[in-house]
Amino acid sequence: MVAAPSDLWGWAIGAPPGLWQDPTALLSRLGEKKTSFLFDNKWPLGPCVFDDGLHADSTGQVSLLWEKIKVSGDEYHEVSRPFTVDGYNGEGLCLAMGILGRNKGQSPRTLVYGFDDMLKNQRGITRNRRQVSTTTELENTSVWSPRPNKVMRSYYTKAMEEQFGGLQKPFVGAATELSLIFLDCTHRALRDWLRFNLEQQAMDVNRYMSRPQTASLSPHLKATDHQLETLYRASYVSMIISLNYFAPGGSSSDNKTESGLPVRPDLTCFALLYLAEGAVKSSQNGFVPGNGAEKPHWWDQPWVGSRLKAKRSSLRGNWEEPAAWLLGLTEWPEGLKNSQIWPSVIYQPGAN
Repeated sequence: MVAAPSDLWGWAIGAPPGLWQDPTALLSRLGEKKTSFLFDNKWPLGPCVFDDGLHADSTGQVSLLWEKIKVSGDEYHEVSRPFTVDGYNGEGLCLAMGILGRNKGQSPRTLVYGFDDMLKNQRGITRNRRQVSTTTELENTSVWSPRPNKVMRSYYTKAMEEQFGGLQKPFVGAATELSLIFLDCTHRALRDWLRFNLEQQAMDVNRYMSRPQTASLSPHLKATDHQLETLYRASYVSMIISLNYFAPGGSSSDNKTESGLPVRPDLTCFALLYLAEGAVKSSQNGFVPGNGAEKPHWWDQPWVGSRLKAKRSSLRGNWEEPAAWLLGLTEWPEGLKNSQIWPSVIYQPGAN
């Protein structure tokens, strides 16, 4: 078994407990005050930079500058400030790579993130407002707009291509977007987003769909394997939408969720991708109009309505159209936003 590049330092058979490369204990004994002590008769002991040791073979990307940040009163926390070898802010890269290395699942090449419209173009589908790129729309409609760190896009894209290029362009596109949003969102919102595990697929949605008997539902309402696969394949769009339009504090001020906890739009993103893939079908002569995606048997269940309502309360801004574009639709399907109505979506490939 070969570990993915992002798991290079973390996967092992019979791994020992603890963190091997954790410098915090060492750094806690080294202050910022310069001394007369010389290390190896060359370097004075002063402000501490953690050397990851990777620079020796010219593959190193990041050094971590550790500093004390005052929290309150006399309380301080040791935090890292990663920078790339070119001196750029590396915080978004480090955090995104750590998350993506653990939530990508077993089939990351199948994850859908249509930021470049390539999938729609292959199917002969032209989305509305095509003069505006999906990436630009994500930036302009974000709750973190004007997204000042978008100027780092080309640099971050190159870094993500080096790390995840083997997983195809959609994965690299999602990785780049996530890392840039990390730079633009507030620390409080990011802390809340991570605290509620919104970087991961929603376990409760998966449980309702895959094991309905645990929720006192009849067996015939269990999701099919294809539907569960579609839920997984739409998960990265759900993650990006969740953070890019995250309502500060976990829910919008005018419509709190019943539980008060924010949720990801996993179920909505499933529906968008399911509808998109039923809108056309492949034939010997290319793509032709599809039959439309049939409404799942479990879609009318009460838990679906509750989940859709909680999702609407957890997002703020005009997120619907970018989500639809990213998952292969030309526009947001009518009826899906505020109810459990299952729309019919059929496209004529080649028609503008």
